[in-house]
Amino acid sequence: MKTRPRAGLTAERLAAGNLVTSIAADGSFTVDVASEFEDMVSNLATTITERGVVIDDKNYVKVF
Repeated sequence: MKTRPRAGLTAERLAAGNLVTSIAADGSFTVDVASEFEDMVSNLATTITERGVVIDDKNYVKVF
């Protein structure tokens, strides 16, 4: 996901959390969304496993 820095959410702050994969000269930066939401996806899968959850290699969640 490519985004522009906003107040309180700067590339430097995100980089400190290892979420920024690159910063362009114009100030835009790319965020690794998969790593940001990996725990949430895992917790979601654990919570609704009884309903039938499939997480594919791109971390897409399908609930049956």
